[in-house]
Amino acid sequence: MDRLTFDQLRQYDLVDYFTSLGLNPTKIQNNNYWYLSPFRQERTASFKIDRQLNLWFDFGMGKGGNIIDFGMHYHNRTAIDFLRMMDGPDAKSLLTVPARIYHTDPVKKSPIEITQVQPLQDRRLLSYLLSRKIELQFAQQYLTEVSFQLHDKSYTTVGFKNNSGGYELRSQYYKGSSTPKDITVIPGMKDHAIHVFEGFMDFLSYRSIKGKEAQQDAFLILNSTIHTSKSIPYLQHYNKVNLYLDHDDTGRKATEELLEALPQATDASMLYAHHKDLNEMLQQSKRILPKETLYPKLNNSRRPKL
Repeated sequence: MDRLTFDQLRQYDLVDYFTSLGLNPTKIQNNNYWYLSPFRQERTASFKIDRQLNLWFDFGMGKGGNIIDFGMHYHNRTAIDFLRMMDGPDAKSLLTVPARIYHTDPVKKSPIEITQVQPLQDRRLLSYLLSRKIELQFAQQYLTEVSFQLHDKSYTTVGFKNNSGGYELRSQYYKGSSTPKDITVIPGMKDHAIHVFEGFMDFLSYRSIKGKEAQQDAFLILNSTIHTSKSIPYLQHYNKVNLYLDHDDTGRKATEELLEALPQATDASMLYAHHKDLNEMLQQSKRILPKETLYPKLNNSRRPKL
């Protein structure tokens, strides 16, 4: 049996595919199908599919593309993984043809089921954060301990909450996120700068490095460069915006987008010029974190081994 190709996948009808996901348009204007964005919570539809072109565009995010671009973002998969996921017995039913109803479950359930959220105290997670040279006072201020089920397996990770109530989930052995995906904004004094980071490890690295010096500043963590455009309305209210994004293609592209949209923004990544990101620089530094100041609230039985 021939395997599905990328060219064939691009022909899949986007409207039918959305129906298969339980996503229905709020209004239809000629070839334009309008949806509430599947990437965030909203009351007014800002996501459009042009059925004639078979392309989508999210006006709130400022991005769009074909079904492959959507599938990569929506399912958090690589292009090849999304292709394999779509290479099933129902593939031909989604090829671009006149409109039809494609029946499936009406609600798409997240594969991650969070079972418990509590203060951060697990010894293994604390050891993991210490290996990243994150100070405990900031870890406990901004992170929680999240237990969840995924494909009938149980996990416990550190959790970093976003503005919509979802979590970025990390441990030594796991990297993922729960839905809904969103940015995280940590307010500060209005006359202070706002600092922008790609992920929460870089944000916590900055807090660990700067300490009290940055306690009145504001912070915005993208949690994914897919939220770059969405962050602009928040950042426009600050007179000074410092960007600390990754030194890779996606990080540089996001930096360029923010610099173009925000005249008051500055690329501050020269701080870690010879490293991929801020946490990598911190890990490779000679900075030593004293055990007793790191773990003042933990007794010896719960203190992680160093």
